[in-house]
Amino acid sequence: MNQIELSKKLGVTQSYISKYLRGERGCSLQTARKLTEFFGCNPLFWLEATPEQKHAILGNGGNGRDKKISNKEG
Repeated sequence: MNQIELSKKLGVTQSYISKYLRGERGCSLQTARKLTEFFGCNPLFWLEATPEQKHAILGNGGNGRDKKISNKEG
């Protein structure tokens, strides 16, 4: 899954995902809950995580639109 696909699942723009993963914008509680449903982790993780921590959970998908983002289901 890439950033565009993830943005559609979360109901946000790809730009939002990109900026969030780079630490340029925050995450709403609603989006944190959706990320939790999809990837796991406590919702507070998504609100407080550093870009490096987000990338560790999301895999290579945090580095660009065309790269894959893995979910807990494989």
